[in-house]
Amino acid sequence: GSIQKATKKQNILAIGVSGVVAFFLTMMISDRLWYQILEFVNQTQFNLTDPIFNQDLALYFFGLPLYQEVFSIFIAFFVVIVVLTFLYTAYILYQGKKIEFSREQDLEAIKDNAKGIFKSYLEIASRQIGIFLGVLFLILSIGSFLEAFQLLYSSSGIVYGAGAADIDVGLKVIIIKGVLCLVLAVTSVFAGYRKKYLFMGAGPVLFVVVVILGGAAQGIYESLVVIPNQFTKEEQ
Repeated sequence: GSIQKATKKQNILAIGVSGVVAFFLTMMISDRLWYQILEFVNQTQFNLTDPIFNQDLALYFFGLPLYQEVFSIFIAFFVVIVVLTFLYTAYILYQGKKIEFSREQDLEAIKDNAKGIFKSYLEIASRQIGIFLGVLFLILSIGSFLEAFQLLYSSSGIVYGAGAADIDVGLKVIIIKGVLCLVLAVTSVFAGYRKKYLFMGAGPVLFVVVVILGGAAQGIYESLVVIPNQFTKEEQ
């Protein structure tokens, strides 16, 4: 009887939270996207293309702003789902009395208890963590695709738009990040199901390293190759 009551209470809580999230998501979409969707549907081609991707300029006026807005909403929704899922998992652990803290506990007991909670958390949520990491890397891969088109808005050089360093190095780094994220999306889900925690944690670390090295490489190229002959390089 008590187990059924607890399960019923958890289901009611989950349904209530899902309803609130769905309501705010609907309000956000209708408020932020409606006019951009109308502009996108009724767009007119410029019959002029950009010099890098050979896309009609209508993409940058009507398409890309909508894609970026949808992308940002999707990220916000993803973050909310992740936070709620982990809070719900913590609630399940608390209901199962696997989370216990008291004033009588000393520092060592609290540390041991925290380690136990973390271990229990991983045991219960390893698959969810792997799936969330996979979705995160898929989002980052899509973000890399959008970032490539945003190079045309770059203001890092002496000209507004994609400069020599952006094209020669920045674009290649973006492509590498996008491909890497697709690979890590698959491996993260695999690691989550197999409970390979170190393998699962290596993905975010590798991504951060690539981002740092890519930024450093672009900065070095800008300093050593572009700046000494900047006008000629930018004209190319």
